[in-house]
Amino acid sequence: MNRTDAIVIASAYQTARGFFERVRWAAGMTENLDRQIAEGIERRGAGNGPKPLVSDPTAAAAMRDEAEAELLAELAGRRQECRDLVEAGGFVAYGVQYGLGEMYADALIGYYVQRMRWPEVAKRQGVGLTTVQSRRDAACEWVDSVGWRNAVWGKGRAE
Repeated sequence: MNRTDAIVIASAYQTARGFFERVRWAAGMTENLDRQIAEGIERRGAGNGPKPLVSDPTAAAAMRDEAEAELLAELAGRRQECRDLVEAGGFVAYGVQYGLGEMYADALIGYYVQRMRWPEVAKRQGVGLTTVQSRRDAACEWVDSVGWRNAVWGKGRAE
């Protein structure tokens, strides 16, 4: 992933707020998919996968292994899509750091990328909940005003 990739991913969203809400969702999904993949690998090693309706035990085992491998590959693909979205969120947030300042970026990273709750982000910044959410709002407005490319590169001034 690089800045250009991040711009392409972010450009699929009309607003920064919508983009970052999806980043938060993707960060949570990444955790869920990691767990599902780990459980699938563990289950696969124990031979506890779905049982095909075939009388030949060798054929049944081969079918089960193939089905489990396909499922794990699908889950891994979804996990990578989520990770890419979260990483793109990090690129945009770091651009905000250059454009607006560290605390604005930290509000985005803490809540959306790291999935902290707002009171935790506010405590980390040493400010109230309203202040940290106002920083989020200002950061999203700035991204929307300068566009994805300028936001990722930390260029431009909000009007």
